[in-house]
Amino acid sequence: MQCSVSIFYCFGMTRSGSTLCFEYVRAALGLYRMPQSKLCLENLRNRNDNYIPTSDLKGSFLYDIQLASGDKPVAIKTHGRASEDLLEYIRINDCPVTVSVRDPRDILISLIEVGEKSRKEGHKDFSPICSFEDALSALEGQVSQLESWRPLLVEGRAFLVVYEDLIKDPGDLLAYVGNALGKDPASTQSAKEIVDRAFTQFNKGVPGRGISLLAGDERDRVDRLLLDRLNRAIEPFWQYPSSMTTLEEYSSSMTSVEEYIQSLKRNT
Repeated sequence: MQCSVSIFYCFGMTRSGSTLCFEYVRAALGLYRMPQSKLCLENLRNRNDNYIPTSDLKGSFLYDIQLASGDKPVAIKTHGRASEDLLEYIRINDCPVTVSVRDPRDILISLIEVGEKSRKEGHKDFSPICSFEDALSALEGQVSQLESWRPLLVEGRAFLVVYEDLIKDPGDLLAYVGNALGKDPASTQSAKEIVDRAFTQFNKGVPGRGISLLAGDERDRVDRLLLDRLNRAIEPFWQYPSSMTTLEEYSSSMTSVEEYIQSLKRNT
């Protein structure tokens, strides 16, 4: 069964800016007069947006999404490991895909912050992340998920969205969306205005915080365990530099991420 229209799959490592990417895709589609309403699917009954975990993106449900779209392009946000079912569906139906990544050291700090916030607000999501070790383990899992999407990057079927670039200029992403639809890129200014109204998570999205807040041995562990794996997963499209080569650009009074965690507790 061949898709007559495109399903845009927006995957990202958790805390990588994938929601920002998703909102830009939605904004572009809206500017093309393709409004992005919530799909009528049982899996979405408790959500306000079109988020579907990859654990559900398999088998006949992939075609249920297509039918629910009503023959209109729709953006789907997802996290998790790409199954063979999903990869094959994307190949057969030529679905556009975005893959969002971010400096892993910044993701680690963001995981710690959202873990602290979840515990204070009584939410289960991220609440088990209480320490550097917890965040590092969660981040290893995120890199493993990213690696499962690499075939689509290698095949040229997916577009890599680097958070540090996206916050400066979403033009390349908007051009990708337009090209997938055979249209000129949507207006960057108009898309930014739409995203600014929709997006609420940018308050912690400043690049470089991981380098400034992690101690030297913590940075070394992230580099040793994750940085090479991340670079291989997205090679040759992007390469994050070693934290030790850019450390001089940042300064902080913190000596370790554990000290930073204590400061979060004191300030809230």
